[in-house]
Amino acid sequence: MIIVLDGLEGTGKSTAAGILSSKLGLPVYRAFRPEAGMHWTGDTHLEAMLRRLRVPVNTYVEDLFMVDMLSTVGGSAILDRSMPSAVAYGTLHKDWTEAQAIEGFSYWMDRLEQCQDVVYLYVTCDRYIAQIRSKGRRRDIDDEAHLDAKFTYCWREMSPRFNAHTLDTSNHGVEGMMADIAKRIGKEIS
Repeated sequence: MIIVLDGLEGTGKSTAAGILSSKLGLPVYRAFRPEAGMHWTGDTHLEAMLRRLRVPVNTYVEDLFMVDMLSTVGGSAILDRSMPSAVAYGTLHKDWTEAQAIEGFSYWMDRLEQCQDVVYLYVTCDRYIAQIRSKGRRRDIDDEAHLDAKFTYCWREMSPRFNAHTLDTSNHGVEGMMADIAKRIGKEIS
């Protein structure tokens, strides 16, 4: 089983990934994150080393490698952010053109389709709740509109091909969120 959690900052993706990992016994993968909930700040020792080594991080590159590995060797994992984030944030920051984003996303979906039992959860939340949860890392309203449009595009593209769902965590406690996820992925989470 592969569970992909994606969406804006502060919506509860990493929280859900950690709980799902402990309940389902699946590893959480988030490229170059040595600890749960780690966010790039630009000044960690790990980031400095990866920059020196010219390793692209927090980009589409690790998403393409990960899906290639999973589709080739198999396995189960929870992906705490993946290619839909690269599409959304890459086009916002102009790292990718629209055409490049569509081509990369299409390739990623083609490779992901070769994996068994894929669930995609587009995690959403009221922007004010998410602002509190993300401790101020949220973007301005224009950026969020762009990001939301890109994540919605990805969800629409994935829906016919995968077990894809939206999950609004605005009014959920952790137990409510897990019950909602269990219903969507068709697995008992206890």
